[in-house]
Amino acid sequence: MAYTVVKSFEKGIDTRRLLDTTEAGALLDGRDCHITLGGELEKRAAFVNLGTLPATTVGMWVTEGRVIHTWGSAATAPAGMPAGAIYHSIPDPDASPLTHILSVEEFNGGLYVIAQYADGHQYHWWYSGGADLLVTIKPPESVDTPGGGGGTVTPPTTGPTYKPQASVGFRAAVYLNSTPPTHMYLYWIYLLAPTSTYNFGPTGTIDAWSLIPSDGVTAEGRPTHSDLKVAYPGGTAGSEMAALVMEHVNSTVTTPKVQCQSGAPGSLNTNVQFWIDVPGTLYNGYKLEIRTSATVRSLDMGPYTFSGGINSGGVSLLETHHAPLPGPMPRAGDPGDPIEKGYFAIAHNYRMFSVQGTMLNFSAPKDPTEWDNIDKNAGFIDHSMITNRAPHLISMADYGGDLAVFATRHIFVWNIDVLPEGDFKKQTIHGTGTFAPHSVTPWGQTDVMYLDISGIRSLRARDSSEQAYSADIGTMIDDLVRAKIATLTDAEKRYQVWGIVEPRSGRLWMALKDRIYVLSFYPSSRIAAWTWYDATTAPVNYMNSSDDSVYWRSGNNIMIYGGVTGATYDATEGLARIPYIDAGKAATSKNWTGFDAAIYGTWTVRGSFDPTLPTAYDLLATITKSTYQQQKIAVNGESPALSLELRTTFVGPARIGNASLHYTDSTAD
Repeated sequence: MAYTVVKSFEKGIDTRRLLDTTEAGALLDGRDCHITLGGELEKRAAFVNLGTLPATTVGMWVTEGRVIHTWGSAATAPAGMPAGAIYHSIPDPDASPLTHILSVEEFNGGLYVIAQYADGHQYHWWYSGGADLLVTIKPPESVDTPGGGGGTVTPPTTGPTYKPQASVGFRAAVYLNSTPPTHMYLYWIYLLAPTSTYNFGPTGTIDAWSLIPSDGVTAEGRPTHSDLKVAYPGGTAGSEMAALVMEHVNSTVTTPKVQCQSGAPGSLNTNVQFWIDVPGTLYNGYKLEIRTSATVRSLDMGPYTFSGGINSGGVSLLETHHAPLPGPMPRAGDPGDPIEKGYFAIAHNYRMFSVQGTMLNFSAPKDPTEWDNIDKNAGFIDHSMITNRAPHLISMADYGGDLAVFATRHIFVWNIDVLPEGDFKKQTIHGTGTFAPHSVTPWGQTDVMYLDISGIRSLRARDSSEQAYSADIGTMIDDLVRAKIATLTDAEKRYQVWGIVEPRSGRLWMALKDRIYVLSFYPSSRIAAWTWYDATTAPVNYMNSSDDSVYWRSGNNIMIYGGVTGATYDATEGLARIPYIDAGKAATSKNWTGFDAAIYGTWTVRGSFDPTLPTAYDLLATITKSTYQQQKIAVNGESPALSLELRTTFVGPARIGNASLHYTDSTAD
């Protein structure tokens, strides 16, 4: 009795051949699964809902520490904002409703945002980290706990080690204003246990303005501060705030106890160290979270809210200032009168670049508010004079240190210097491009993935000459991708196609609304395998990755792949279909007598004996462990080839390692 082995699935889905000529190692289908570094097939993790954003908000962007940003036209944040989310007000000067966030880029510690409104306007906004705000309150500065991947904290002077720990510095920053504001500081200390939450706040209120040395008084007797043009670094306000926090926390009785003491030496003792009083050398399962908020009120602005916190293990939730963006940028004429400078922007070599029709606009170096002053090295490049057809520019990406500019049917590769006089075009690639601005995704050292009308393509260097070309890594699934593209509207192609790199595995995701094509590419293991995730229950509206997770907004829901840990699974059904296996003898009819499989989890196995009737299956078995140590699973069927379909709803990383098909020849060769 003979048998043949399907050793691995390193080729993934292959639609290039007929069903009965697709080779072993490939898949006829692979839904809600992917290929591992070892060539095995594994069920995907769960799509977890982190919370729901108010329906009046638009867009989503996640910065380091899982800080979730969203935008809207209203001056104040709507009710129902989930924990860890920050609202930015970006109203149209003409009062037209906000409809889309076209582009978000992090630049110089702030967010550069392009917003589209119902009247067709596309305005640029930039939050610069404080310089254009009335008042900036610097959030707590934290360091990781030991073993957390960065930084250290000083453990308590006596007793065992406590984890998590967090060292926090309290300080205030005040900038020059036309009228003196009042600063109201509110701090909360949260202890999050597996089944409960303790709230230790608010811990105190301070009028920081009155604590800063003044240089005179107004007619009403208020102190004046005419020369406050730089941040005020902590001082008395931070010291008194730290003292109030320690007094409140240490006088609050809870089980388990949160304790605090003066932390690492700092200006005027503004640093406080917190820990949870459950001793041990390992993390004790609790989460210590420090949140701050500061309400800033003045005659002409506010109130605004700043918030942040510290994750389990002391990882900061808020590394930079966060507040409503200062106004549309760039500006011209009267304050608040924005110039439309394009619909997609990225940062590259100290400048912001934005595409607008045939124009590649660029800001002055280190100044994304300045786009028109040639003396400040701002300007544009008109691509209508570069190629034989006026290209409509769509997107951009870093390509091995160069700037790749994507049009619908062209790709331009630019060498970008720090100053414009050093810029020059290196190459034009004709006959390929993209219609989906967010599909363009840098991947690895020299690849940029993008969605073309022909399928998913890769811009990569051809050889040591570094000349770029469009590679065919996506041809294995071209038929599937083109069929999906045909179902999308023009708006869906523009707004709901997103490329991303899943940070934990390095897999490429190309999301087309409610279907996510996944490329597992591990050259050292000779694996280049496509599968797909069904996102029908959570179609993608906005997507990005931060920290070690992929996030997307689906309707108003905030989705995260695999949950916070990346290891959350559910009962979603994973499916894999192995090609018709003929044991190298396509014209020989065989009596199929059994199969074996190396698996983890529970899998239901069905068989198809006729590629002309590919949907006709026979139930063969449900297996819960590898079968090689047992008798093979019996099969009774006669045909030249056998295809197996395997399905699982196992809650966990269910896997298929290989499959062996047993047979005897029923006809001579």
